[in-house]
Amino acid sequence: MISTSLFTQIGLDSGALTQLGSVVHPVPEPGEYRGVVLVDEQQVADFAFVVAKQGRPQLDVDVAALAGPADDDCGCGPQADDGPLAPGGHLLLHVGSGRAAYAVVVSAVTANGRSQVVLDTRELAKGDLFAATVLRPGRYRVANTVTGAEAKLDVAYPELGRRPMLPGEPVRVTVGDRFQPDDISVRASQGQVYAVESGARIVIELVEPYDRRPRADGPRHRWVRRPAGR
Repeated sequence: MISTSLFTQIGLDSGALTQLGSVVHPVPEPGEYRGVVLVDEQQVADFAFVVAKQGRPQLDVDVAALAGPADDDCGCGPQADDGPLAPGGHLLLHVGSGRAAYAVVVSAVTANGRSQVVLDTRELAKGDLFAATVLRPGRYRVANTVTGAEAKLDVAYPELGRRPMLPGEPVRVTVGDRFQPDDISVRASQGQVYAVESGARIVIELVEPYDRRPRADGPRHRWVRRPAGR
């Protein structure tokens, strides 16, 4: 079942993850890692995982499930996955339910028991990916709040037809001192993958909604009723 709250979500923020945005982080080094889940700068959950040989290529973490069912009425509760991640594998952080916005900080546990931050979703680093999906048609502003770089995003109105609407492959955008490309066009529900080259917090804001379907170009026809007897 698709949550109706998804269609009321207007903006996205890589530092405040919701159901329409996720972060992928590569983890090259073996060892123990701990994560902290934040809502409005307050810790709501934590988790741990291990990176070791013979591990899996990707580890999925639903941060909303870790935070518990208080955020939503799904009753899903915390979900733990104890399988290790392979060195060079990817940690996928996503939000499976609810309306809260989450930040995540992941630290590596060093030999002396201290911790070193390797990921903070409030400022992504080189190699991180931010995957975003925008449902509402319109014109958007995309900004990297760390560098001040900006891009334009156009989300087209879905076309009507007999065939089911397919969103298409995600559009890949490089984020550094500037966005490449800086003029992005997608269909509604077509994903965007922002590949981070340097420090970035990616914010997508609605500038102008497309509330009406654009009229097709071409001649317009008008019905004319002929008088009776002709």
